[in-house]
Parts: sequence; structure tokens; C-alpha cells
Amino acid sequence: MISLIIFLITFLITLLPICLWIIFIRWEDKSEPEPWKLIRRCFLLGIGSLFISSVFHFLFGVVFNLPFDLMGPISLSLIIVLISAGPIEEFIKYIFLRYSVYFKSEFNQVFDGVVYGIIIALGFSLFENIFYIFVINHDMESNLQFITAISYRAVYTTLLHILSTGIIGFYLGKAKFSSYNRNFTIAKGLIIGILLHSLFNVLTLLGMVGQILSIIMLILTLTFFVRQWSKMDSRMVWRYVSSK
Repeated sequence: MISLIIFLITFLITLLPICLWIIFIRWEDKSEPEPWKLIRRCFLLGIGSLFISSVFHFLFGVVFNLPFDLMGPISLSLIIVLISAGPIEEFIKYIFLRYSVYFKSEFNQVFDGVVYGIIIALGFSLFENIFYIFVINHDMESNLQFITAISYRAVYTTLLHILSTGIIGFYLGKAKFSSYNRNFTIAKGLIIGILLHSLFNVLTLLGMVGQILSIIMLILTLTFFVRQWSKMDSRMVWRYVSSK
């Protein structure tokens, strides 16, 4: 059982990146800020998507008789991260994003899809990392090792969720303000988000080298993604749109 002091330290480590990302995304959105009521709604939906994903993970494991962690044989772990983790989590976050804010009049920029997608990802990531505070602790030999593991999740796993769901939101925004092949654009964003998530999970199974490669992948993706959402057509405000 973790001590209260260690729990508070790891909780603050987990909470800090969430707060910094909210501040950052609100700063990026300052020219046409989204209403706080929708920001709060998306954050809560992100939390809800975690619990729904957990139910589907459980059912997936029961149906295919798989372990509920990644500590078993590498072949089973690959099945879990490729078929279960990325696709289930990103698809559920997409459903919440699509049917909570996509048709709102406040969603009037391509960048708004990024904002709402990132906020959903932050709600999901915060409570997933809090859950792992209790799970990881049982496998750690020291408090320092435990804090290091939680810090890695707080920074890089949070960034993974932000990028995966933010990309899905970006393509949702592109689809909303285009009259051409909207379903293809949405599917493209969903596939990219799922592949990014799944590739990160696979790399983390490959030890230290895989983790380093996963971090490099996230940094490069973030650099490219920020350039995309900073373009003029992503920040253009559409006063009237038809989302049918």
C-alpha cells in the first residue's frame, strides 16, 4: 500500500501536466475562445470515456481469454495493445467528441476540434494515470522507481492521448468545414489517431530503446501537428456551417 506522502507526490506529478496543457490550449485559443461550459463538458466526457473503455477492455479480455495487464507473454501483450487499447479508447473518445460538440454553433473553426479533442484526452489521461498510481505501485521495488514510472506516464502517456485525440478532432474540424468527402476525412483522422496510439504502445513494450523511439515519435508528431493547427485555414472562423 502506498503511503499518503508518496500518493500526494505522484498525484501532483500527474495533475501538473494536465493543468499546464489546459493553460496552453486556452492560450492558443485566445482569439476565439471556446465557452467554459463546453470545456468542462468535454473534460467530464473524457473521464466517462475512460470508464466505458475499461468496460470494453474487460469484455474483450473475457471473450478472448486474455490477461488484463501487459505483464504476460509479449505475443499476448501485442494483441492487447494492437486490438484492444488504441482502437477501443480512440473510437470511444471520437464518439464522445463527435456527438457532444461537433454540431454546436461554437464549433466554428477547424482548430476547435483540436481544442475539444485535447480536453477530452486530458480528462481521460488524468484518471487513467491516477488509476495507474495504485496499479504500478505493486510492481515497484522502491519509491523512486515508482515516482519515475508515474512521471513517465504523466508526461508522455498524456502527450500520446493529446496527440491521438487532438488529431481526430483536427480532422473532424476539417470535415465540418468542407463539402467534399467528409466521411473519408473523419475516417482518416480516426485511423491516424488509432495507429499513433497503437504504435506508441507497441514501442513501449520493447524496453528502453522502444521507449526512446516512442518519445522521439511523439515529439516529431507534436511539432508537425502544431504547424498544422497554426495554419490560417485552421484558425478561420466560419459563421455559418452545415454539418449534415
